[in-house]
Amino acid sequence: MKINDIIGQGDVFLTRIPALPKGCKRKDNVLAHGETTGHKHQVVGKAQVYELEGKQYVEVHEQSVLQHEEHNHQQLMPGIYEVELQREFDLVQGIRQVMD
Repeated sequence: MKINDIIGQGDVFLTRIPALPKGCKRKDNVLAHGETTGHKHQVVGKAQVYELEGKQYVEVHEQSVLQHEEHNHQQLMPGIYEVELQREFDLVQGIRQVMD
């Protein structure tokens, strides 16, 4: 892996992949919402977020930014990324997405 192949911001991780999977549908550029504050991880710039079977992907056309009100902004270089949302185990709810 090279620099910028994996990008992390709080509980959101982006990993560079070679191509978008077939059948992806466009969606808004919000990757994850905060649990109580209304903050969100959002891609800003010349980029588009896609979704397929509950998984998200980001296609960056020109240098863009992954921003969040409580984290440092992360620069996104052109390419395609798969989005991974961190998960945790809760004794009551079982496995769930981490929300910051």
